[in-house]
Amino acid sequence: MGGSNDTYIGSGRFVFNTATGGPREIVAGEIRDGLGFLALHNVLYAGTQFGEPLVGQAYQVQASPAPVVITTSNVVNPSPIQFGDSWVESFTSAYTLTEGLGVLAYGLSQPQSWEDVNLPPGPTLCDWSHTFSVANGGLIEATAWSTNIADIDLYLDGPVSASSTTPMAWEQVRVKRPPDGTYTICVDNWSGTPGTFNLVLRVIQGTDLVVSGVPTGTINANTPVTFTVTFTKTAAPGTTWEGLLYLGPAVAPTAIEIPVTVHIITPTVLLTADKAVSTEWANAGDVFTYTITVRNLGSDREYVSVVDPLPALVEFVPGSQTATKGTAFLDLIAREMRWTDWVNGGETVTITFQVRAQTGRGWAENTVYVNGQVSAQSVEDTARTFINRVLYQLFLPLVMRNAGP
Repeated sequence: MGGSNDTYIGSGRFVFNTATGGPREIVAGEIRDGLGFLALHNVLYAGTQFGEPLVGQAYQVQASPAPVVITTSNVVNPSPIQFGDSWVESFTSAYTLTEGLGVLAYGLSQPQSWEDVNLPPGPTLCDWSHTFSVANGGLIEATAWSTNIADIDLYLDGPVSASSTTPMAWEQVRVKRPPDGTYTICVDNWSGTPGTFNLVLRVIQGTDLVVSGVPTGTINANTPVTFTVTFTKTAAPGTTWEGLLYLGPAVAPTAIEIPVTVHIITPTVLLTADKAVSTEWANAGDVFTYTITVRNLGSDREYVSVVDPLPALVEFVPGSQTATKGTAFLDLIAREMRWTDWVNGGETVTITFQVRAQTGRGWAENTVYVNGQVSAQSVEDTARTFINRVLYQLFLPLVMRNAGP
């Protein structure tokens, strides 16, 4: 076994790469101010000599941002509501990576937690258990602790197994890139005294994070490269999700671990609707125009549906509809005008269509209904036109002053 001491000041990651010609290992750790120590253990000692030659490189890499924290209200699909966003990740290595850069992405997921769970001692090593599934997993991390039991143990069983059995009441197991399958986490009360425990289970898995634009070929020393990470997640506003980025030399893409946290917040949407008509009075056969104005006074876009049922006494003029965005549709059978599209924050959309007055007499009250599918806001407005009004003539007697016989 050998050791090396190096002092680093700054941020980033320290990577040691045992070089060519034999078994190759790459390890990485966070750089912190002060003295760092690197130790190597030779597990292949053949017994014929006291040591074997070792060749390698120790170098610094930088990734930014790290960790990644995204707060978004950007809706990319309205039904079901899906939020999405992206960021550009930068990577720099102080050593030329001839094998190129490897990047892996997992998530988005949410942790599970249990508090003050009763844990009586039992005859087996599994006094409490929880079973879960993993698909495209990047990390399983389980942390258990107790404030009133002297010693608990923690076990993970499944396609791979792990355990933490220190003589304390704080245990943690951690598995990177676990194989797909069904796992069971177990907590054992080793002390023999009844009590309670707490557990946090983080299973970061899924394909919501998508990486694109990763450079191919050699990564030159001290030359920043970038790639893009995009996500789309079906989620409710006010929720928080976890993801994970692994990156490093292509032969060891999990050398560096970058946690990703996504906070999804409620979009800021404020819808208004105005309905206007080009005339207050119309006779049978007259053509006039309705104008609908939809505004989003908020800062985030909204997926808006507009429905305008046609009242009695008027009929659509086919093909007369217009819209400043998207396409308005006149349903002549259902007697409805319909329009659906995104309305960005601060945007105004104007829709018009024409109708022809029919026989009969009375008020044609035309109401438009505007609904936001993300914010669940509903607004409406009404325009009124009187159809076929009757004009009455009033005849008064003629009086003449100083009229003779």
